[in-house]
Amino acid sequence: MNRNHEFLIPPYSTKSIIKMGALAGLAGGLAEVGWICFLSATGQVSAVAVAKGVTAAIAPSLATHSFGIVMGLGFHLAIAMALGAVMLVLWARLFSVSFSNLWGASFALVTLATVWAVNFHVVLPVLSPQFLDLVPQGLGLVSKLLFALALLGTLYAIGRFQPKTDHSNNILKGD
Repeated sequence: MNRNHEFLIPPYSTKSIIKMGALAGLAGGLAEVGWICFLSATGQVSAVAVAKGVTAAIAPSLATHSFGIVMGLGFHLAIAMALGAVMLVLWARLFSVSFSNLWGASFALVTLATVWAVNFHVVLPVLSPQFLDLVPQGLGLVSKLLFALALLGTLYAIGRFQPKTDHSNNILKGD
């Protein structure tokens, strides 16, 4: 397989894989923030209400404070980083060292569409039903797909700076 058409899973320790996944997740989380800000600028959603809604879903008593917006953003980005780290660890286990752009893109899009479906149809109806009124389902799905694209773009950029040697015998051995 041509290495120019592959994403490389960093062939390092689990700790390194988690760090790179967290960075890719941060990029995905920021893409979602950008999407919500765009929707807010066009009057389709309220970015302030969404940020406070995230805080309310996690720590309801803090959502009404003046720092509820910043906390919502922080919670969102922390969850995004955790999701990116988990995804990259799964990739390392499922795909060994590298996987094609097609597999990577498919896996990311399907995984994040699944995350969206579980969030909107299982978690949020129980945890924070009012959040469902803040972001229409279709726009929430677009948000998760943008997360996937940003995550993949970051992994691709990281892969450009990684050694192209096969260290598969070192993968997930820990530090």
